[in-house]
Amino acid sequence: MLLWFVGGAALIVWGVFQSGGVDYRTVALGSLLPLLDVVTGGPWFAHTLLAAVAALAVVMATTRSSRLVRRRWLGVPIGWILHLVLD
Repeated sequence: MLLWFVGGAALIVWGVFQSGGVDYRTVALGSLLPLLDVVTGGPWFAHTLLAAVAALAVVMATTRSSRLVRRRWLGVPIGWILHLVLD
């Protein structure tokens, strides 16, 4: 199951962006973050679009000063959204 989310997210990002600037490690991390709902006993908050958009807002707000850091960490919300798509 873990490979489905990591591999699927990486393959979709590669197919859409086809850029050498994408950090696939952050995409993989983002695709696994919704699995933290195991702590709550089932899919709850992390499996909502609101959680993925909140992660995007946090990344955009905290990386205002550096464009390269922003490009790297945008992989987390992208991977999160792709987890929801693959789920």
